[in-house]
Amino acid sequence: MDPSWHHNYASLAWIGSDSEQHHAAHYPSIKPELVELTSALHGLAHDADMRAQYIADAAAFADRFALPPDQRDALIKLDMPSIVKMGAHPLVPFLAQMQIQRLRPQRTS
Repeated sequence: MDPSWHHNYASLAWIGSDSEQHHAAHYPSIKPELVELTSALHGLAHDADMRAQYIADAAAFADRFALPPDQRDALIKLDMPSIVKMGAHPLVPFLAQMQIQRLRPQRTS
């Protein structure tokens, strides 16, 4: 099972055939080192409670995840270029950033 940016994939394969061909996945797997960051971003994109927690205190929200310092900083800032450069699928931080930007003006008014 591979949870991804907006699909969940499950793959079955019969291996060992001499005629087995290798094909690159249409959507590559999440880099193991980005699973926590992707989980946090996915939560921001799709979970209103997680967005509220982030808006209330982005640093405390980031601390809920086992993130290295560069990923934690990028999550707190929602630094899309940095997150994409790390190897995340661009749609994940885009959706998270879109939802947070949509909420921030409501907080200041």
